[in-house]
Amino acid sequence: MIFRALFGGTSKRGPVANLPAVHTFVDVMVGGRAGRSVTIESIDGGEIVVREMVGRPGETAVFVYSGEHGKFRFGTKILRAGNGTTVFASPARVERVGGASAAGGSQKRASVRAFRQVAFKVIAAGDSYNDTGMLSAAHAGFFIHPPESITKQFPQFPVTRNYAELTCHIDAAAEQLRQN
Repeated sequence: MIFRALFGGTSKRGPVANLPAVHTFVDVMVGGRAGRSVTIESIDGGEIVVREMVGRPGETAVFVYSGEHGKFRFGTKILRAGNGTTVFASPARVERVGGASAAGGSQKRASVRAFRQVAFKVIAAGDSYNDTGMLSAAHAGFFIHPPESITKQFPQFPVTRNYAELTCHIDAAAEQLRQN
């Protein structure tokens, strides 16, 4: 892992606490457009790299994500974009917008239940405690790069450590759901 701690990193301005972990999913809103989920590829040298093209250099972006210690957001600018990645400046600060509570988890669980009620098959992935209700309610649920304390507490959910592992688990679960 590139970080010294799960939710920490450094920027040219010094340490910034509660940055998202590498290989976690975050929601990014760029230039006032609707948000989309992207994967953090790396955080290094004051830059945050995501795997997708989400905007143009100079545009302002807002990241929103959940971690073991709550829900967070920060604003930043796009430094570069190309070759399937977007590079953002590391933020000066990260703002906590909610605690790690059952509230976020219960909304996710309720969403999965609503999808199931209208006959959707649901495969879910999450990276923190507040995702466990959603994972339980889904037809198949997986952890993606979770803290070790959570994997010990919820051993029923397979653990994936990178995007490739997650896609393999999702593909296998989808095939199994198609057969049932």
